[in-house]
Amino acid sequence: MTAFNNYFVNIGSNLANNIPPSAKRITEFLRPRQLDSMVFVPTNHLEISSIIKSLDKNTSPGLDEIPTFILKTASNYIAAPLASLINSALSCGYFPDKLKEAKVIPIYKQSDKHLISNYRPISVLNSMSKIFENVIATRLTSFLTSTSYLYDKQFGFRKGHSTTMALVTLTDMIMNAISNKEYPIVIFVDLSKAFDTLNHELLLMKLEHIGVRGQIYKLLQNYLQNRTQCVSLNGTISNRLPITCGVPQGSILGPLLFLIYINDIYRSSSILKFILFADDTTIFISGSSLAELY
Repeated sequence: MTAFNNYFVNIGSNLANNIPPSAKRITEFLRPRQLDSMVFVPTNHLEISSIIKSLDKNTSPGLDEIPTFILKTASNYIAAPLASLINSALSCGYFPDKLKEAKVIPIYKQSDKHLISNYRPISVLNSMSKIFENVIATRLTSFLTSTSYLYDKQFGFRKGHSTTMALVTLTDMIMNAISNKEYPIVIFVDLSKAFDTLNHELLLMKLEHIGVRGQIYKLLQNYLQNRTQCVSLNGTISNRLPITCGVPQGSILGPLLFLIYINDIYRSSSILKFILFADDTTIFISGSSLAELY
């Protein structure tokens, strides 16, 4: 199990260390600094009850060993105390360390079962973490919507967006190019372990740039720090190891933070058009001359 944990916890950092430095600065791709700052609205027992009700009852428990159905059963009794605790933590800019512990389960993929690289890590977080994160994600999403920050052709992890819409958008681009007697060229980019290689320093810099400041900034900074994981196999738990980069798998906030991180990729070119589904990137260009396109 120790070998599994060492391998899984270092996948992202090893890949991140091999990413060559860029000659460009990240600020070259950002829109002007957002002047308005995000304001946090406290939660209440009604919102917490609604979040608990929305949780999947079939989700496996994390290291706290609290099944979701227990939270659902006790919802009327724990909603108000949880709301008070969450508001207190948010006002202090603190995300509890116990909610940062991940239980990783190795799932066999293919080929030789004796090779650790042929196993995929499935990360399971504590149930309470999902309630806490949901409160933050709801407010962060609302702020991003109010400032129109997210790229309009980002179709991943967004309400009212889907893979179908992404496919329709690409199909329209291709058909329009053909109708105009142009050649369409499409490049499909698959970023390796994109969620695991996310740089915390760059993410935090972007959060401040787009208006996430003060206690909310401190909270998200704390959320990314001191995260640990262990491997669970056949009822036995390995030692805990620190996670130094990436966003938490299986989390509510992780995908949203990744969208913020990758959002400005479309600003890297004034010629190319981008269609995004989280880390799946489709690049489109069309023109009357193949030679010019190449």
